Amino acid sequence: MGLLLLGMAFFYTSCDQQNIDDLEKTLLFDCEDLQLNFGDACTTPLGEQGIIDSTCNCYVEPTDYDCEDLQLNVGDSCWVQNMQGVVDADCNCLVDTPEYDCPDYQANIGDPCVAANVDGIGTLDADCNCIGDAYDCVDLNLNIGDPCPLNPAGSEYGVVSEDCGCEPVVTEYDCPELESNIGDYCEVNGAPGTVDENCNCVVTEYDCPDLQLNVGDTCWLIQNQMGTVSQDCDCIPVDNQWDCPDLGANVGDPCLLNPATGEFGTINADCNCQ
Repeated sequence: MGLLLLGMAFFYTSCDQQNIDDLEKTLLFDCEDLQLNFGDACTTPLGEQGIIDSTCNCYVEPTDYDCEDLQLNVGDSCWVQNMQGVVDADCNCLVDTPEYDCPDYQANIGDPCVAANVDGIGTLDADCNCIGDAYDCVDLNLNIGDPCPLNPAGSEYGVVSEDCGCEPVVTEYDCPELESNIGDYCEVNGAPGTVDENCNCVVTEYDCPDLQLNVGDTCWLIQNQMGTVSQDCDCIPVDNQWDCPDLGANVGDPCLLNPATGEFGTINADCNCQ
């Protein structure tokens, strides 16, 4: 009896609270790295659902497909050339192909159609012919007045005539010899003028030929200031007053300070460039 009590005391002394805690920590998970136990649900990196096996791997039960090559079952949806179909009993993807009245057009009788001999949009008749408004010129597939190529290269264009020929565009001028209309710009020996009612190029006579302007016309100064043509054919400011008449500029205007370096300055109150 004494030995039994001594053994029990030894047992309780050995299994103190610290030993119990260590035992619980050791046996917390069957698979410490996964923090899961055998038989727990798991997910593979591919997103498949499985269970933890005795080797701590996520085991996925193989799927048995009716059609292994397709990895699909009979009746599942499938795709062929961007068309949706259904897997049949022979593991083929059957696509419902619409049956057209006119297979060549992939359309039905009465549907709109386009054909070379039809001007614009036509309609399919009972014989699958595209019927519509015919062109004025069937051989050209064009109408009278349409643009047409004058040469095979297509570098020049004309218009379809009433007899279905392609003719150059003829522009009717007031003055055919000048190929111009009354009031058009023209030149005589380089001098600008205007075509008059008699189809003559009348040279414009300016008060100031060098400026090609008349006295009182608007002109522009070097500083982009608007001026007026004077009796002396000079372009002067509208108010005819410069701060610095010798320079033809005003105080504060930019000026060339050093021609050698291209340095610019500003005109001061004494009309000097600084």
